[in-house]
Amino acid sequence: MDSLVEQLRPHLPEGHRVSLAPCLYVFPGMSRAFGPDLHVADAEATRIRSSRLPGHALSLVAELTSASTADVDRYDKVECYGVAGIPVYLLVDMQKGSLTVYTAPSPQGYQQQNTVLLGPTVNLPEPFDCPLDTSDWKA
Repeated sequence: MDSLVEQLRPHLPEGHRVSLAPCLYVFPGMSRAFGPDLHVADAEATRIRSSRLPGHALSLVAELTSASTADVDRYDKVECYGVAGIPVYLLVDMQKGSLTVYTAPSPQGYQQQNTVLLGPTVNLPEPFDCPLDTSDWKA
């Protein structure tokens, strides 16, 4: 995750910040809240006095799977984040040794996904528009 933070930081949308800090995001119409492993959000929108932050402030979330969280990360969060309109969801699947980049959110969920084995550089779309080197990420 540190590598991801370092690579994303120069490409953050205006007024957004990247964090690994534990935060709980809520989404309208969803019964669950999620705390992503890594999140990029509008800094101003998240400066509130609540333990539940607004999901609409997110521009990117990343999850690093573990044996206990893999199914929630692969299915529940893909659906929630896509329907909520988060532009980019990065799923680093440590059990499969892969990275999936979900993009083009819609009311039906993400419309595009690109899965690669860890190792190559992948390009992240807007609002980041930057390369992401996964060569030092190990499964």
